[in-house]
Amino acid sequence: MRTTIFLLCLCVVAAASASAAAAEGDVEFFESRIRPVLVERCYSCHNSAEQADGGLTVDSRAGLLAGGDSG
Repeated sequence: MRTTIFLLCLCVVAAASASAAAAEGDVEFFESRIRPVLVERCYSCHNSAEQADGGLTVDSRAGLLAGGDSG
C-alpha cells in the first residue's frame, strides 16, 4: 500500500514538473516570437494606456482573451 502511494506521489510530482517546463517553453516562445510582432504591428492602436481601437487591447493576457467589440 505504501509503495502504491509513493508511486502515485512520484507520478504527480513528475507531471507537475513536466507541466512547469512546458509552461516555461510557452512563455519563452511568446516572449521571443509573439510579443515583438504585437508591439511592432498592434500595440500603437490596441493598448490599455492610450487607445483600444475596437475595444481590443493586446498588452495583457486578459485583454487578448476578452477580445474586442466584434469578438
